[in-house]
Amino acid sequence: MIPQLLLIAVLIDAENSSPRLIKHIITLLEKSGRTILLFKAYADWTSPFVKSWKYEMKDMPVETVQRFAYGKNSTDITISVDAIEIVHTRPQIQGICFVSSDGDFEIPARKIKDKGLYVMGVGEMKTRKNFVKLCDEFIYTDDPAHPLNPLEVTQTITSEIIDQAYEKSMDATGLVKLSTMGHHLKQLIPGFSITKTGYASLSGLIKSFAPKYELLPDTKGGLLVKRNA
Repeated sequence: MIPQLLLIAVLIDAENSSPRLIKHIITLLEKSGRTILLFKAYADWTSPFVKSWKYEMKDMPVETVQRFAYGKNSTDITISVDAIEIVHTRPQIQGICFVSSDGDFEIPARKIKDKGLYVMGVGEMKTRKNFVKLCDEFIYTDDPAHPLNPLEVTQTITSEIIDQAYEKSMDATGLVKLSTMGHHLKQLIPGFSITKTGYASLSGLIKSFAPKYELLPDTKGGLLVKRNA
């Protein structure tokens, strides 16, 4: 069982995690009797790849931190620096929760543990194992057996979600590979499974949103998705 912590800071790498996790993280922490003192999400918010976050952060107690993509891992560096600063300037904080699937937080995690604070991680199973091992508790968001998995409360795929998946997948041609849309649906909805939507295939799901969306054959094989005006 996760130790009871009075106050915790949650730092989200929005470029490497799903926006649908926010409500589930809050619920999980509140059920364990803890209070989120700081809740911050980091990204280059000018990027279209994090556009879907604004729908999930509406009316949520999340502070956004802008970090322009100047060089590799600029967002990770900002999160790491903030984590160490929080430990030294906010003595009431008893634990840090990193939400990310890339696991580039081994150094700050080790320093935080050296201070006697609790380190928690939230991310997919692809997260680097060295970081996972450093955490006192790590929650896999793509583990169906874990309570953070939102399958039980996310069965209906709305037009808004389809729009988000399409926009994340779209290239200069305005057409999207069906498989790519499926990949982004999994990012938007951790634990997404087509069998839970009432359709036998992803193509069947997309067809249900006609005439706004239609399927076209791809000359390279497979199907393309087109959004009509």
